[in-house]
Amino acid sequence: MPQRWFEIALEVPASLVDEAAALLDFAGFGGVEVRDRTDPAQVVVVVECENDHDAGERAAIARDAVAVLGGAPAARIVELDPKVWTENWKKHFARRTFAGRVEVRPPWEQPSAEENGLVSIVINPGMAFGTGLHETTAGCLELLAEELRPGDRVADVGCGSGILAIAAARLGASFVLATDVDPLATEAAAENVAANSVNTLVRVEMEEGELGIPEWETNARPGLSTARSDADKTSATPLSGSRAKAGGSGTGIRAAAAGSFDLVVANILAETLVELRDVLTGAVRAGGTLILSGIEARRLKIVEEAFIRSPWCIARVLARGEWVSLSVHHQALAEPVRAPSVTVRGRAPGAP
Repeated sequence: MPQRWFEIALEVPASLVDEAAALLDFAGFGGVEVRDRTDPAQVVVVVECENDHDAGERAAIARDAVAVLGGAPAARIVELDPKVWTENWKKHFARRTFAGRVEVRPPWEQPSAEENGLVSIVINPGMAFGTGLHETTAGCLELLAEELRPGDRVADVGCGSGILAIAAARLGASFVLATDVDPLATEAAAENVAANSVNTLVRVEMEEGELGIPEWETNARPGLSTARSDADKTSATPLSGSRAKAGGSGTGIRAAAAGSFDLVVANILAETLVELRDVLTGAVRAGGTLILSGIEARRLKIVEEAFIRSPWCIARVLARGEWVSLSVHHQALAEPVRAPSVTVRGRAPGAP
C-alpha cells in the first residue's frame, strides 16, 4: 500500500516554542517547523502513514508530547500531495558531514567518493526519527567520531532512527545495542540498520517499562506510554532476523551486565538522563565513555551534578544553539574530576 503524508500542526505558547520542538523531537518527530511565532505559535511536523487512523494516532502522540507545557492543544491534520512533499524533501534534505568523518545522506543521493574517506550513512527522512539535522544528534555524531575506537562495544539508548547506532557500526564498533521505548522508533531503526547493511553488528531492542520517558512525562504523554500492548511491555522482544541482529538476546540496557560496553550514548532529555544515571554509568566498563545529549543549556547543571563525580570527569562539551552534548570519561584510577574549558551561554559548564 502506498504511503501517505500528513501534516500535523499544533498551537503552543510562543515563549515555549523551543521546548515544544524538543519534546516533539524526542517523541519521534524529526524536522519540526515553527511556522508562526505569534502567540500562540504554530509548530508543524510531517508524518508518513498508511491511513487516516494511523495519522490520527500520530497526531495524538504529538499533542500529548507538548501537553506537558500546559493545556491540551488541538492537532490540525492535513493530508499532503505525496509528489509535492517528496520534492520538498529533496530540496531541503541534503547530505551533511560531521567531524570530517561521517556523512548522512538521503536515499536519493549517492555516497561520496571512497577517496574522501567519509563513512556514509543513508537515512530516509520520511521516517522522521532523527536525520542528524537536530543539534543534539549532530553533537552526538561529532563526539562519537572522536571517542569511538575500533572494536568498541557500544549502546545507543533512545536510538530513534538508529542513526547513532549505524554511525558507531560504520566507525568500527564490534557490536552495537540500539534501544528505544517507542515501537515506531525501533521499527524505523531496524529498517535503517538493514538499509545500511550493518545487520551483523547492530541489534535493535525494545526497552522494558518506560525507560527513556521521564516520570514527569509518563502520565502526560499517554500516546507514548500506551503505544505498546501490555504483552509488548512485559516481553519487550528484541527485533531479530534480517531486520536487526547481533549479540545475544535481551530486553535493553537494563538487562545488560554491568560494564558491558566501552561506550554508551544517550540522546534523551536532561531529566531522563538524571533518572537513568545509575543505569547508564553501570553499563560502562572501567575506563569507558558516556556521551550524553538532549540537554538544554539551562539544564546542564542538573546533569553535571548527577554525573560529574569521581570516578567520572568531563572530557568535552559541545554547544549547538540552545543544546549541549557531553562526553564523560570513567577514570579507572579515579583521577580528580576536571571542569571543561568550553563556555556555554557565557559561563563555563559547571559554574554556579
